[in-house]
Amino acid sequence: MKDDVFRLMQALLGVISPNFRMVYISNTQKVCITVILEKESAEDREEIQDMATEFEALQPKSIDYDIVIKVDSRDINWPDDESIVVYKRREDL
Repeated sequence: MKDDVFRLMQALLGVISPNFRMVYISNTQKVCITVILEKESAEDREEIQDMATEFEALQPKSIDYDIVIKVDSRDINWPDDESIVVYKRREDL
């Protein structure tokens, strides 16, 4: 999974806006990339699609993965132990 984490980090370069709260990746049965946004944004959704295309292009072979986009301004919990956080916005308490 560490290779997927590295590829996701590369794909995220230049994509993250101030609206991004957290991005994490998990690989239980297939790779799942979760992006949490603070508010709905068509521009950010387009950037996420570009990131997905880049992530797929960086793979050495075909990959089965999902992207989950959540929009939530409430406090967010750290994901489970099976997930690796790639980006977490610093938020004031």
